[in-house]
Amino acid sequence: MRIPCPVAKDRLIGVDVIDGVRMIEMGDLTAAIPRWPHTPAMRLATRRAIRSRQFVATDVARKWATDLDKEQAPVLAAVLDWADRIPLAQPRWEVTVDAHVA
Repeated sequence: MRIPCPVAKDRLIGVDVIDGVRMIEMGDLTAAIPRWPHTPAMRLATRRAIRSRQFVATDVARKWATDLDKEQAPVLAAVLDWADRIPLAQPRWEVTVDAHVA
């Protein structure tokens, strides 16, 4: 689900629950952080995340704050806090098994 993020100038950011984990779309996250590609550690993290999947877990993205500068880290924290507060009614790609089938 892509919705406007007020802490990122109402930029659309994709947030979903995938296999029970709250995830944020990597491309949207990098676009919301000022000068994201100028940080060498973030370029590497972005390449790895995009290569492996389109979404990154919000708790994993929180660990990246140590690699960001003083302007970027608060924006990352604000976007992730916002993403964690969004009520998501219908998780995507969550596998459920009916009791009578198992």
